[in-house]
Amino acid sequence: MNRFAPNGTAEQLEARDVYGVFSTLFRDSYYHAQIGAVDDARLQQIVSIFGAPWSDSSPMVTIAKAEKPRFIGETEDMIPAHNECAYMPSPPRLLALYCVENASNDGAFFTVAPGDLTGQIGAEYGPSLLRARFACQMAAEVPAFETNLVRETAIGRRLIFTSVKAMTGQSVYRLTMPVDAYSQKVVERIHTVLNDPRNRRRHIWKAGDLLVIDNLRLMHGREAFSGGKRILRHLRLA
Repeated sequence: MNRFAPNGTAEQLEARDVYGVFSTLFRDSYYHAQIGAVDDARLQQIVSIFGAPWSDSSPMVTIAKAEKPRFIGETEDMIPAHNECAYMPSPPRLLALYCVENASNDGAFFTVAPGDLTGQIGAEYGPSLLRARFACQMAAEVPAFETNLVRETAIGRRLIFTSVKAMTGQSVYRLTMPVDAYSQKVVERIHTVLNDPRNRRRHIWKAGDLLVIDNLRLMHGREAFSGGKRILRHLRLA
């Protein structure tokens, strides 16, 4: 099973080696380094080499289990494969995750590369991926966004997708403009292929891990875990 190999170093980040850092990120679609114990201010300084915060209102959030979870990251449940904020017209370019503490040996973080899975999805779904229109809505209080599943981006066509509605298991996609008979089934088909464990690259967190992923090339998720304290810092980058 594929795993994340460290491809960067704390020394490279400390030296602000922009060329080396982004060469690695563009080559592999992720950057993984062990940076040790750092406080939040230092973490934000380190991560700033990758870009500015995507949202000024919440530049960094904590992912940890909560007694009264508000979103799926505060549970021990599986988080299906998704692009971060796929429901937005302009999702974050990068996602950074830093492990403060992890006492669990399961609940692996994982990514999938949708560009490698087109054949598994099936050519018959191609027209729906490109031209069918959906209303994507994450919560009742949030307006729905009209979207295609495949979007034109600065780096070419990309499948930008959120598998399920957080905390409910329901799809956030409502078909508004089908193109053929496959349009009704395309969301379910994508969900099945993206969440096949055979397509995952997995990572078990160690304290001090920093992982930055290309949010337009990779989707990410989390396998369900059975216990043990785990605290992650989560930063979206423009």
